[in-house]
Amino acid sequence: MSTGTQTYEQLSDALSRAGCSADSAEFHGGICASLCAGGMAAACAWSDGWLSEAEYDSRAPIDDIRLIEQRAWRELNSLEFEIVLILPDDDAAFSARIEALASWCHGFVSALGLAGLDFANYDETTRAQLDEIIGDFSEISRASADEPETDAAGFQLAELIEFVRAGTQIVFELLASRRAQLTSGTLH
Repeated sequence: MSTGTQTYEQLSDALSRAGCSADSAEFHGGICASLCAGGMAAACAWSDGWLSEAEYDSRAPIDDIRLIEQRAWRELNSLEFEIVLILPDDDAAFSARIEALASWCHGFVSALGLAGLDFANYDETTRAQLDEIIGDFSEISRASADEPETDAAGFQLAELIEFVRAGTQIVFELLASRRAQLTSGTLH
């Protein structure tokens, strides 16, 4: 699995050059949720909404953000379960890594909310799975570092990141029919 470090720095730089004060992790969480709920068009619309009031001199930051959206789309569609969360690398302060994961989950849950998911369109099992994942991500979005980094705490954070990766992939799979309906124009 590749790391998200270089991409975290690239997204931070692109957002800064675009004059957008968004948190990179939160922004990427929103991109991923938008991809889950509506595909590339939804992710582009979501990003454009964040950037609509930003001022920038060239198209370059937007092109960089589009590349990140496309990368996440490929990762989510991969049969190899490759989605990489854009978070600071392991060299960053422990508290910064926890805050970034919390921000990522906040961005994900917020973008799903903005997507207007109607759970009534899903069977009971799918609704329960979506409810559980969204609830877990909401809990994680409130996380903070109350203790210093230890080997055990670092391991727990790594497990939590893997849990969020898996949850993201599950949401992507559960919403496949919604994306297909949006693409075909038959969503009611």
